[in-house]
Amino acid sequence: MRDKLFDDLLKSIQHMKEHMAGQTITGVKTREVADIEPKTIQEGIGGSQREFACPLRVPVRQ
Repeated sequence: MRDKLFDDLLKSIQHMKEHMAGQTITGVKTREVADIEPKTIQEGIGGSQREFACPLRVPVRQ
């Protein structure tokens, strides 16, 4: 069982390298995510900048 898990891990790493090099990997689906505007999301949920940033663990601009 461990050998199969290790082989799967090595295969996944190889796929990752190929993907990062711009190669197409058979059976792998990719999606492009549009740029987001954090300020728009923050305003949409109605919270303060601090309330929005804290769960995401990002610093709050002063």
